[in-house]
Amino acid sequence: MDRAMEKVKIMVQIPYDGFLTNDEKIILQRYQLSKRDLPYFILFHEFSHLRDALLHLNHGTLKDFKRYLADCQQIVRDAPDYREVPFEEQADQFAYQCMLEHCRKAG
Repeated sequence: MDRAMEKVKIMVQIPYDGFLTNDEKIILQRYQLSKRDLPYFILFHEFSHLRDALLHLNHGTLKDFKRYLADCQQIVRDAPDYREVPFEEQADQFAYQCMLEHCRKAG
């Protein structure tokens, strides 16, 4: 995210080589998705984090925002399983709901 909040870059690793990480396998199994759906799920997941970050940034200073990001990173590092961290579970649920909505619209 740039300082003026005019643009954001979200990196999504597309599993093009057929190799899946353990986390990706868990996501596919937990939400019954195909490998083809995985990049979209990841994009929606990261978008959820972006929404949360913007909410914190809009209600505080840049210093508060940086503290929020550092706190999130520390929580993830300290968690035995980062997928069970509440804001990670929330991002997964958001991504899954987006996937359902887009599949419904596509028919």
